[in-house]
Amino acid sequence: MTKKRLLNGIILISILIPLIGSQFQAVFAITGTTTKPETEKQASPSATLPSLRDFSNIVKNGRSDIPTGIFVPGVMALPIVQQPTNNAGYVSSTPETLTQFRMASQYRSTGILAHDYLAGTHFTQLKVGQEVAVVYGDGSMRFFRIYEIQKYQALTPSSPYSNFVDLSTNNKLSAETLFYRTYGLGNNTLILQTCISTEKISSWGRLFVLARPADNLTLSIAQFIPNIEKALASAARSLTASQVLTASR
Repeated sequence: MTKKRLLNGIILISILIPLIGSQFQAVFAITGTTTKPETEKQASPSATLPSLRDFSNIVKNGRSDIPTGIFVPGVMALPIVQQPTNNAGYVSSTPETLTQFRMASQYRSTGILAHDYLAGTHFTQLKVGQEVAVVYGDGSMRFFRIYEIQKYQALTPSSPYSNFVDLSTNNKLSAETLFYRTYGLGNNTLILQTCISTEKISSWGRLFVLARPADNLTLSIAQFIPNIEKALASAARSLTASQVLTASR
């Protein structure tokens, strides 16, 4: 009887494991379209950006648990909207607006989406080493530094469940594998996603910009103090004058 129960238990486990695993299905929002990119409305160049302090006041809504804006010096200062409940594929079609990818939060990551022909154009300007500020609804901020940019071809461009080809290695991978390479990393990783376009289709591939939590001193000082270069130069001149006066006594 004991052996029979053990055998039945093994059979039951072997049935349940694939069922449990099948509950997760990686979803990647389509941040492009099936039309030619040249026929789409292109994002206009960003106007003069506000200071980080002013931007945090603009996107403030009182919610400390929700990111409401992304700020990158010299590149973008854009608001973030939320996806509707149970719509992981939703991406805002409002110009100069980003969308938070809800599913990433379940893995202790922050996912941000944008169409490649709208706000996503700014993502292509980002480089490894750049600093990014995420502003929350209560005005608080978290700071990140970009450490990797990943590019993939989508084998089924219009499908949120497409398999992919890593453009750096030409290796094929599933949507689930790619999910864990990006949104599934955890550790409070920030991921910015948009599409890579070709002459025929703007959702041909996917671009991921990955950033990890970083020291906030450089970006916060530069953005919170107006004309910081002039202030530092003035301080340096004052220090030099003071040293001269001291030495002459």
